[in-house]
Amino acid sequence: SAGVSPYIFKNIRWVMLSSISLILLAITTTLLIENAQFNVLLFIASITIAAALAVVVAVLRSDSLQKLIFVNALVNKGNVIMITFDQNNNVHYCSSNISNYFSMSAEQLLNKPLSLLNDIVASNEMRQVSINDSFIDGKTFLVPMISKDDRVIYIEWSCKYLSSNVQVIMGQDVTDKLTMANNYQALVENAQEIIYTTDIEGNFTFANERAIQVFGYRQETVLGKSSFYQIMPEYRESVEAFYRDQFKNRMHYTYLEFPIRTRDGKLMWISQNVTLQYEPGAPLQNSCWS
Repeated sequence: SAGVSPYIFKNIRWVMLSSISLILLAITTTLLIENAQFNVLLFIASITIAAALAVVVAVLRSDSLQKLIFVNALVNKGNVIMITFDQNNNVHYCSSNISNYFSMSAEQLLNKPLSLLNDIVASNEMRQVSINDSFIDGKTFLVPMISKDDRVIYIEWSCKYLSSNVQVIMGQDVTDKLTMANNYQALVENAQEIIYTTDIEGNFTFANERAIQVFGYRQETVLGKSSFYQIMPEYRESVEAFYRDQFKNRMHYTYLEFPIRTRDGKLMWISQNVTLQYEPGAPLQNSCWS
């Protein structure tokens, strides 16, 4: 894009010089013609207006082109792969950053079927998916693909509908994100502490294996059940009030000790840390570990 900008301004200068030359030529012509059969002033005015319009059009075109170059540069230097294609699955645009991830260039995809990407899809099942048949505006696909260094990476493709004949898919490498999520889940599941999450009403939304063992209930029985149910009745009201106060005052972190009774009747005192989880557009949750 850096090499195109000087060309844009050069083109505008050329149009302006051409317009000025045209006006001067018109004036010179009228001076050389004796007894002209047309209105000289009107003729010169018409030429001047036409030349001015030519300059205006050149400026508008250059402004649009610069915006296009700017957006294109952002896409190509970003970490999101963008591909546009028509109803026949023929690719009309591909961001050049695709070569950062795969052993193919944008030029290799242009005016070719989108199905060429199937050659680098690592899953046989995903190779059978037709993007046109499955295309829904806003839908996402998680696809394992073979990177340029022969590793399997996970690309999350999102679909965007622009018009009846222009559809867009945008892909982002989420391999590291998935790896971190899987590692975190493994740590939580194998932890010796009781770890669970609840909604704002205190109902279980998740419980790790240790929590299931201590509570004595099956996973499917615990989920949706009130986390206050196993608290000793004489402590239940004060514990509920404590966590209502945490939510009301938006206290990020609290610590509390109280007794519970497990399914087999065993009395157990637990010390519990609770963290409020805020996520835009999602219900508030509590993360608890004991």
